[in-house]
Amino acid sequence: MSHPHSAPAGARCRTHDGGHPSTPSCREATEYDWQRQQHELRLLAIVFETGQATLITDAEMRIQKVNRAFMEITGYQAEEVVGQTPRLFKSGRHDKAFYARLWESLETTGHWQGEIWNRNRRGEVYPLWQSITAVHDDQGQVRNYVAMFHDISERKRLEQERERQASRDHLTGAFNRRAFDAALRREIQRAERMGEPLALLLLDIDHFKAVNDRHGHARGDEVLCRLVERLSRGLRATDLLARWGGEEFAILLPGTPLQGAAAFADRLRVQVSEHPLQGLAITVSVGLGEWRSGEGPEALLRRVDGALYRAKSAGRNSVVVEGRAVHGEPAPLAVTEAGNEVTS
Repeated sequence: MSHPHSAPAGARCRTHDGGHPSTPSCREATEYDWQRQQHELRLLAIVFETGQATLITDAEMRIQKVNRAFMEITGYQAEEVVGQTPRLFKSGRHDKAFYARLWESLETTGHWQGEIWNRNRRGEVYPLWQSITAVHDDQGQVRNYVAMFHDISERKRLEQERERQASRDHLTGAFNRRAFDAALRREIQRAERMGEPLALLLLDIDHFKAVNDRHGHARGDEVLCRLVERLSRGLRATDLLARWGGEEFAILLPGTPLQGAAAFADRLRVQVSEHPLQGLAITVSVGLGEWRSGEGPEALLRRVDGALYRAKSAGRNSVVVEGRAVHGEPAPLAVTEAGNEVTS
């Protein structure tokens, strides 16, 4: 389709009195121009129908045309969206500031691209990578907007899976040490900002070496996995359980004062001691502390690790809060199976 302001094909071959010369070269030039324009139109049609999802709007953002890829991704048919505006697809996940930045870019540069979340015809919210370009006429006025996008749901899923794998212990599925360190820094900053309490537990399986020595590391690994499952059942969505290393685990309790955290820790201790894991009677020792205003992660960890050391030194199967025992009983010096002693 020729531009409304362009000269018709062959116009440059007209004579001074408006007639068309009959020279072969001019006829060939006119035929060449026509063929080139037809070829360009076919290319544009192919790109529109086989490329990325595309929608074209007028200057008032009313949708004029969409392609097949658009319909496949959004679930809408052309007749359902033509005459509508892209507000039809809003997911509700972006605030006014997001759209203000989008329009500022369009108005100043004529282009915007980025990640955006839309809602399809089925009501599902999904991520897109989208580019929007303003099309101007010869006077510099916006005549159309052309938006092209593709669904990045699979890419986001893979990113989340990589992030999950990078932040999780591969054996137990609990968060790993690196993820815990980041979470501890983040929660301390939040507690400082909000003036809220923050408690930290360090937990160690008593006499775990006896499990590995008597039953092998595979059985020991199963005990670790079952313990994580049991501990996780008692946690809130805001709590965080991490494998600290070996048979040690850390639990962050945001918004929890020391007294509540101590009661929670002793409940965990009792639940573990009263319910065998993989057929083995297991106990745990727990050290507990509460973050103090102005204290950094290292200082808090040192205090809680000291409490854990004292819990194990006092006979294990106990909870110690910064130097004082809360509850507990001395753990047997050997892990038992079905009521029978297992020598360590």
